Amino acid sequence: MVCVDKSPDELSNFTALVEESKNTGQDWDVVFVSSMSGHGGIAPNSDQAEQPLQMMVQAIQAGSVSSFLAFNSSGEILSIS
Repeated sequence: MVCVDKSPDELSNFTALVEESKNTGQDWDVVFVSSMSGHGGIAPNSDQAEQPLQMMVQAIQAGSVSSFLAFNSSGEILSIS
């Protein structure tokens, strides 16, 4: 499993995410996505995103995925219940 934090400026589209993921050497079928709003109109930096990202990973490992968007590698949204 691989997890990353990306700002909208760092990722132009889903195809760019798929291409970047190929550099990890990890094949994947599903990507889970969430967002963070930051504070006072300022986006969180990578250090501030670390704890929420780890909480997301723990939730997914526990099977609690309903609060995340899930996409397959073609960019189609998945419904996981």
